[in-house]
Parts: sequence; C-alpha cells; structure tokens
Amino acid sequence: MKKTLTLFSLLISFSALSQKGEWELLKADRSREKVPDKQKLDSLKTIKKRLFGSEDIDLGSDAAPSPRKGSTGWTDAEENLYVFGGAGHDAEGQFGLFDDLWKFNRKTAVWTKLNGDGNSKLSKKATSLQPSPRVGGLSWTDKNGDFWLFGGSSLGRMAFFEDLWRFDTKKNVWVLESGTEELNKAGKWSGKFDEKRSSPLGGRSGSSSWTDKEGNLIIFGGSGSDAESGKDIFFNDLWKFDITKRTWIQLSTNLEPNEKLRKDNEQLQQLISRPSGRRDALAWGIATSDKIWLYGGYGSDINGNNRGILADMWSYDLTERKWEKISGTFLFSMESMIEKLNFEDSLNYPGFRTRAVTWVDTEGFFWLMGGQNISSQQMLATNTDTWRFNPKSRMWKPVIGNLKPGIVIENGFYQSRENSLLFFGNTEYKTDAERKLPSNNIWKLQLK
Repeated sequence: MKKTLTLFSLLISFSALSQKGEWELLKADRSREKVPDKQKLDSLKTIKKRLFGSEDIDLGSDAAPSPRKGSTGWTDAEENLYVFGGAGHDAEGQFGLFDDLWKFNRKTAVWTKLNGDGNSKLSKKATSLQPSPRVGGLSWTDKNGDFWLFGGSSLGRMAFFEDLWRFDTKKNVWVLESGTEELNKAGKWSGKFDEKRSSPLGGRSGSSSWTDKEGNLIIFGGSGSDAESGKDIFFNDLWKFDITKRTWIQLSTNLEPNEKLRKDNEQLQQLISRPSGRRDALAWGIATSDKIWLYGGYGSDINGNNRGILADMWSYDLTERKWEKISGTFLFSMESMIEKLNFEDSLNYPGFRTRAVTWVDTEGFFWLMGGQNISSQQMLATNTDTWRFNPKSRMWKPVIGNLKPGIVIENGFYQSRENSLLFFGNTEYKTDAERKLPSNNIWKLQLK
C-alpha cells in the first residue's frame, strides 16, 4: 500500500443538505466525574501541551471515553450510542489501542463504561471475556438487539483480526462466536459456492457490510496480509454469516486474493462480471430488498497488480447470486462529473473515492457525503460534496448546501433509527488554533 494512503482519514466540510439537515453537539453530563488534585491537573496540562501544543483538549476520565479514531459503534432501540475500541491517547497521555466499551445514554447525557479498562495499549491479546484492542472493526446489530463485531486491525501493518464477537446487551457481556485471536490467519477460498461448508474469511479489515432480510451479516472484500510476501492483499469475495446456524457461507466465488487477469476469454469474462479486490468501499442496502450496492474503494484493478482508488458501482442480487455492474470502469482516479446541479442526470457521477459517509434515507435514496481521493501531487485529498443516488432511475444528483466546520472522520459514524447520523470522536479542526486535535465529542446530523 502506498505510504501516502496509510492515514485513511476523511476530512469533511459538512454541508447542510437539501433535507435541511441540522447539526447538534450532544454535550455529556460530567457532573459525576472525579476531579483530580492540583498536582495531577498540572501534570495533565504539561502532557497536553507537549503532545498537542494546547491545553484545550479532553483526554477523557472515569466519566467519558478518551478521544480516539477508528472506533466501532452501534445504536440501540432507545437511540443510545455504544462505542468500542479505537486508537488514541488515554487519560494519562499514553498512545495506543483501546479495548473499552462505553454507552452514551441519550436521555441523561451520561457516559457509562460497560467493559474494558479504558487504558490504551500498543498490544494486548484477546481473552475469552472480551475482544482485543483494535481499530476499524466491522459492526452490525441483530434482531435481538445484540451488537456484533468482526475483524479490524492493530496499529501498523501485518496485524489483521478474523474473530467474530457478539455483545449481549441484556447481560452486558462479550461472547466469541467465531474465529480465534490469531492474527493474519489465512482464509479458505474454494472457488466454488458451497452452502454446507463453514469457512473462515481469514484476518481482514476495511470490508463492506450489509444485513439481509433475516438479519444475517453480508461481508464483501477488505484487505489482509500475505504471510509469505509480507504485502497487503485485497479480497473481492462475498460472504454471509448465518446467524441461526452460526456458520460462514461463501456467496460469491473468489479464486485467490489479488485476483489476476488471465488470457483466456472465460477467465476474462469472470473477472469483468464482479468487482475487483478492494477495501473501504461504500455500501448501501435496504432491509426489505434482496439487493446490496457497492461503490468505489481502494484496491486493485483486474490485473491484480496496481493499487488505487476506484469509481465503479455494482449491485449484487442475494437471491440470484449475481453481480451487476451499474456504472464506471476498472480504471483508477476517474474524476467526478456534474452535468446538472441539484437534478438527476445520467451524466452526473461522483468520481473516485473511498471512506465516504453513506446512508439510506426514509424514501430509499442512497446518500454519499465527502470521501477520500488523491490529488495530482499524489497526496491525500478529500471531497466536501454530497450526492444522492436513485436506485430506481440509477442516476446521481449532486447536492450543494452551506458549509459547516470540518471534522476528520476515521470510522466512528453511525446511522440511528431516528433518521440521523451520529459522529463520535475522530479529529476536529480548531479554527482558533488552526490545527486539528483528537476529539471525544458526539455530533448529531438530523436528516429530516
């Protein structure tokens, strides 16, 4: 992976959407927080000044999680927010990964730590009681209201998890449902569809996910590490985790990671009939539909060699088990095009991007906000635009609104049941200091 792409942060100058979205900072009640003595406070000021050049930063406490990026989260039926893991500095100023699970009660505005010790660690193995510290884990909520966590990575390269955990929201305990604590475990790719075979995916991060009508988890692609070569590998396999049988089922064939183009026509036809291997692709899905949708991401072309950001869009029919290419090409760095602003048009196109904020509104439209691409100087660049996709007409509509202060998104955004987006942690730009600082704020964007 190119060095310039290891940041994988998303800077968004949020726009006020055509839905008249409103931004709100959800302030936590810290009245029950233990106040450190003067010596401790002076020590913390020194640490903050040394690390961030400013004392104006909240490092968390017994009453609030530390600022972090790359956390995994969920919302429950009461719209409470749950946050697990991530990377950042703890209340003592130490940098590392977190293994704590916090709950933010929306009615009382109080944070409660449910699990973990809240101290950051550079390395710690999982136990039978809870997942190990990590960033970028995949999350979803089942019909019983329990929270699920799959995979993710440790800091740096060559450290990908393949374990699947369930958090029992009634008992407030973690349960290991599949996999082990072994890092970079290789998956099993049969090249054939076999519903009776339970096969692990192997260690990976950056996969795209959906849930089907039965509440089963659907996972596409992601990236892992090749133990022999030490290089990143990109997957284009599609899997289902049967929540009743507790087994993995391969839905779409994948001959091998970093699938390469062959010379014969049959192999060529196979490769152009499904997405290439990638991570951090954008995903949409409707609970009542048998189709899932995929856009862009960072990965390989059909030759399996080059790396870059993609701009193709695909749909997969879960009943027919077939991919359909909607738009775009296999080429990297395809620029966006706006033929008609604020109108649907067949020529409108968001262009290449990865790690954008996505959601589905109450009318079934797909939304895309921001996203990361690469500038002409081969440096990370970000978009500040918002797009809406109509799955019926299959056309994009670019949306423009008033810009809001930017924050950097590295995971940590969740769509709630009340048709709003919640953003926890990540990094915020401080206009007075003209720099970005880690944050443990919660921002809410109301979508209606």
